[in-house]
Amino acid sequence: MSDGTKFALGAVGLLAAAGAVASRSRGSRALSSMTVDPNLHEPSQPWKAMIGAAKGGPSQQKWKQAFRNYPLDIDLHVVGSRRQEEEWLRKVRRPAPGKLKIVVDARTFGSNPQEARRIEAGRKQAPSDAFALMTPFTTLHRIFDSSYTQISSKSPPPLALTAELGSLVVEGLGGSRRYTEVPEQMYEWAMEDCGDSVTAQQQDERDAEVDACVEGMIARWLEAATVYDESQDLLLGGGMFLDETDEVVEAFEPYREKGEDHARVFSRVVASLTCPTAAGRLLRLTDYSQAMADCYATWAIANRNPLVKLTEDDLRNFRVDKQIDRWLKSIGGEKNTTDVAIRRYRESLERVAVPVLRWVAENDTSDAIDMAWSAGRMLHNQREPLINACNDVLSIQRVLAI
Repeated sequence: MSDGTKFALGAVGLLAAAGAVASRSRGSRALSSMTVDPNLHEPSQPWKAMIGAAKGGPSQQKWKQAFRNYPLDIDLHVVGSRRQEEEWLRKVRRPAPGKLKIVVDARTFGSNPQEARRIEAGRKQAPSDAFALMTPFTTLHRIFDSSYTQISSKSPPPLALTAELGSLVVEGLGGSRRYTEVPEQMYEWAMEDCGDSVTAQQQDERDAEVDACVEGMIARWLEAATVYDESQDLLLGGGMFLDETDEVVEAFEPYREKGEDHARVFSRVVASLTCPTAAGRLLRLTDYSQAMADCYATWAIANRNPLVKLTEDDLRNFRVDKQIDRWLKSIGGEKNTTDVAIRRYRESLERVAVPVLRWVAENDTSDAIDMAWSAGRMLHNQREPLINACNDVLSIQRVLAI
């Protein structure tokens, strides 16, 4: 075998290791480590279980089991303040292909008591918009959220791609243009992965293989970024479908949470019906972007699509039994749940979904149901492309702050 052939195979291997981690390539990975800053104390409620597991508590094995099918090998580190998170990001080294380093900022009473108290109060007063308990599922939900919400112009270099995606989703390209921007950090990472093994004496005969490896990584980045851009309306999660009229305020006052716009109750109901995960069955998915994050977490843990298909007629003439049947079919039948879970879902649907959907069907003249149904269809269409795009971006960047 010639040196050139060996290098060509090596370049292909590097490219594959760096990127072949999308949903169609689920390797046997692990949660390699969970660590916590030794000075962290008094965490607010959402992070207590995560920190207990990170300290080596009995639940750590459950965390590792939950991540067993995730296509990247995760090192997770918990800190207790934004300052510590920023310090960690300044020092972190991008790991080898196939690995992902994650830092978690656990809000603590020690570093920010006012925010910690606000977070715990919010969980009781407005649970749909509040911090959820940081379980493995929630952590994976947050991984997807964080893949495009790093929009600060001061985002550190380790987050270059997710920062770029955040700006892209907010600003959008418009029309049918494809995304063509390549962050400077991307070239540095591509050469790390594709060119480190090349010596000066071998350079001439290996330039083509290096170029092919670099171009392959850049192509994956551009394709992933284009998917995020095409999903802008879904990921922004801003559409309420209904206007905040006096009639809507009066009709939905019994069903809204503290601080929630009355018109957003309808958005929360339809997003939750489309994605009946645990949060969806409590009608707590505030919009389709949060449903998509739950889709990602469900895929990562169970390799399952949690979405159910709702027609426009299902929203106009909503039937509780039919919705429960849709949910049961999506999880493989009643054997995979409990009578208590079914009963609680029925109660949530009858208490909130039925009156909200009935009022919209009978009173709204703004095509809110049609818009909601169309947005739900986009979620179905973009679910798998977004999973693949997220995985490709993380397989290149390999560092994330959630």
